[in-house]
Amino acid sequence: MAGKPLNKTNLMALGAEALADLLLETVKGDAARQRRVRMALAADDGPEAVAADIRKRFAAIRRAQSFLNRPAQKKLAQELTGVIELITTRIAPTAPSLAFDLLWAQLHLAEGIHARTDDSWGSIGDTMRAAMEAIGEIAPHLTLSAETLAEQILEATVADGYGAFDHAIDVLAPALGPDGLAALKEKATAAFDAPISAADLAQHDYVRQSERESRARAHRNNTLEHILQDVADQQGDVDGWMAKYTPEQLTLVAALTHRFSPQTQ
Repeated sequence: MAGKPLNKTNLMALGAEALADLLLETVKGDAARQRRVRMALAADDGPEAVAADIRKRFAAIRRAQSFLNRPAQKKLAQELTGVIELITTRIAPTAPSLAFDLLWAQLHLAEGIHARTDDSWGSIGDTMRAAMEAIGEIAPHLTLSAETLAEQILEATVADGYGAFDHAIDVLAPALGPDGLAALKEKATAAFDAPISAADLAQHDYVRQSERESRARAHRNNTLEHILQDVADQQGDVDGWMAKYTPEQLTLVAALTHRFSPQTQ
């Protein structure tokens, strides 16, 4: 005789006690799943209680130094995906700014995780993109000042070595608004003249010392140019967007556009 299908309706019919027993058996010996269940239980105590558990887990991930092989990497990616779901379902509806802080903190984990694993499969990258997408969902509900948000975006993007913050301006444009975009443009423009920091140099410690500062400056300035281009896109600033191209490139684009335009076929 065929058994009942494994679905939510049939599981609920088992009753709370039976489900609790099954859950305890399932998570036995699995630290990641145990943490996920504890976080879900903490949700009954409010967003701050869940956030405290999530921050503890993030701190442990930051401290970790061991290499992540493929199975460990996959398990961590699944765990972080579960954390995103927990944040968006249990925290964001009532505390969007707190949810943003947690998702932003998760994105900051990217560099340390990438340094410990080979993400050729894209598991970690996909998880970080999911976190950024979740930020986009709550962006319209944030109450952070535009100035503060602009500063956070600039700092995170300039220090980002793995693309975790690549789309920060796009997804946070609703929260930045015109004032925030203007502030970000001003800060990014001023940053070109700032001295190279120790953090900038650390990103290029593989380069011989005599070339390290020039390499770090070129990388930072390239990032700042991309920030200004993203801001220009959001502001509808055509001149700012075109500034990334040389006159020769613009001429080529115009020629190709004309050549392959339907009107010229």
